[in-house]
Amino acid sequence: MSACEVYEDVIEFDASQQWLGLIIFVAEIVVIPITIVWWMTRSNHPLLAKRHFGLMVVSAFGILLQAIASGLTNYIGRDAFPCDLTLWLTLFYLPLACGPVATRLVLTTYRIRFGKLILEDVYEESEDFDPELYRTGSLAAVLRSFFRTLCSCTCESIHDINQMHTPNLMNQSNRRIYSRRLDLATVSPTAFQLSTATLDTTTSAGRPRRASRTQAIFFGKSNAFGIALQVLVTAITLFIGIGLSVAAETNFGFRGCYGCVVEGQPFVAYVSLGCLMLIIIAPTSIILWKTDDPIGIVHELRVVVILGLVVFIGTLLSIPDPGGVREHGKFDWLYIVALASFGVHLTQCVYPIFLTYRENSHKHGRRKDSTTLSMILESPGAKRIFQAYLAQEWSSENGVFLDAISRYRVRHNDLPTRDLVSRIVDIYATFIKDGSMLEVNLPSSIKSDLESKVLPLQALLESNAKELDIMPKPPLELFDRAYEEVYELVETDSFPRFQRSHLYKHAKASLSSRSEHSGP
Repeated sequence: MSACEVYEDVIEFDASQQWLGLIIFVAEIVVIPITIVWWMTRSNHPLLAKRHFGLMVVSAFGILLQAIASGLTNYIGRDAFPCDLTLWLTLFYLPLACGPVATRLVLTTYRIRFGKLILEDVYEESEDFDPELYRTGSLAAVLRSFFRTLCSCTCESIHDINQMHTPNLMNQSNRRIYSRRLDLATVSPTAFQLSTATLDTTTSAGRPRRASRTQAIFFGKSNAFGIALQVLVTAITLFIGIGLSVAAETNFGFRGCYGCVVEGQPFVAYVSLGCLMLIIIAPTSIILWKTDDPIGIVHELRVVVILGLVVFIGTLLSIPDPGGVREHGKFDWLYIVALASFGVHLTQCVYPIFLTYRENSHKHGRRKDSTTLSMILESPGAKRIFQAYLAQEWSSENGVFLDAISRYRVRHNDLPTRDLVSRIVDIYATFIKDGSMLEVNLPSSIKSDLESKVLPLQALLESNAKELDIMPKPPLELFDRAYEEVYELVETDSFPRFQRSHLYKHAKASLSSRSEHSGP
């Protein structure tokens, strides 16, 4: 005798609902693996590389659990399917399917915030980008910074991105700090707002706090934090499930079965976890709704959030069961959950793949434009606008790296050997070294070659060796291969999208203005 047979209120659905459950299950069990393999065949595309493949796979696995718990269970029959297994599948759907979505939202929020910090440095008054702000500290220091600034960063992000507060430029000190940014306002108000979102980091007194906040936000956008957040959500679910099992006085699982009335315990847990997800999702969604999105990630997450609300509503409807349709086997409200979850997977997996094909068609079909990337980088105003665009698609490190190498080349002959070596070490630690905050995407061969050349120089610098004062200068071409690699990536990936963006016309206007001023 199964556990369900001791109850008289087992829910068995009509034949049409059983077949609908089977169709949902088969569709998901077939389509989800195919789309994941499809993604893997195009995983080298830059648009997919910016997304979290691991979280998408975990979410897909959780969605399959829901398909088994609702669709397959309804088809086989509630009295024939293991009761405890069904309940645990249903309970773990939330952390495994929705948990990665909440994690992606948090990571994306911190990505946006980190891009804004880089953009602020680009428009600083000083000529040189300061690598000290982007040095990774010890794990303990990073964690201390993260927990100390967690709430403040979230609040500042909501205020800065939504309000885009512009500082009081009537103040003489503020005018001096932002004097190099004012010309940007005439050609791109959007870029100017992005570049003047905060003010507190431009003074030397605020630099330690700025460095600490930068480390915290960098950790908040890292994969390590994403894994920790996902594990935490899963652990909370496990704790709630075990607690309910103990409360139901069973050795394993819940008393009764999925189709029985089990005092509403599984649904209470379900709704409780749903509220926890909403607490995570709500503030991040506010930020995402106000963010520009040239690479489609924010738009994708907006759709996912809407589908997540449909999932939550479907779960809520399962509790009161309006019209008694579920009680009488006419319709299972959890089919809404299953279909919305399937939509989440299609949005997270298929939509980005579609964007890669559309991107390729744009590249082949775009009209010729005489403006080149080198022209943009040579114009101070146009370069700032382009950097503002790179911040929108989370590629700021590429623009800053190209600028840092250009400055290295310009000042190579003027700097003493010791200062030049210090600059080389800074560039390596900031952009090249594995795990660096502004690490650019380079082949392992280039990184290994630079490591073999820079680490001996770093050892001499750290030991304060006198040899640095008499040795010949490192070659001007030291970073050429890395520069060419990043330049080609920006030219073929980010720059074509920039030419289709609303900021491009402002960059063109800046180029025209510069040519007029430099003309005869």
